Amino acid sequence: MTKYRCESVDDAATGRVFIEVFYPENASQVFRTSSPDFATHEEAQEAFTRIAISVLPDFGLLPVDPDNSGNVIGFGIVKSSPWHFGGIYSEETDARRIASKLGSQYEVHYGSHRLNSDDFAY
Repeated sequence: MTKYRCESVDDAATGRVFIEVFYPENASQVFRTSSPDFATHEEAQEAFTRIAISVLPDFGLLPVDPDNSGNVIGFGIVKSSPWHFGGIYSEETDARRIASKLGSQYEVHYGSHRLNSDDFAY
């Protein structure tokens, strides 16, 4: 099972609440952010699982890395400095689309990701 952490955050611009998803769960850098769609933190908390599932890659669709137990292979999104693993996808087009939203410092590479970590080797 994929381990992640969600936090609800006030959006100063709109007065609404958004969700930050951290993957893996002990990450200090945000993996994905929702839109500020919630009126309260309680409403956001009720949506944590739904939001996390919608923004995390479906790791079950990725092939298992035959050379590394506990790893999957696919198109990973990374930023070298400071290091940030932005996700792994089975389709390069999906990875490139997400990378473009994360910023110009992010690159897409084909490689191996150790689940429940921010390890990615390419």
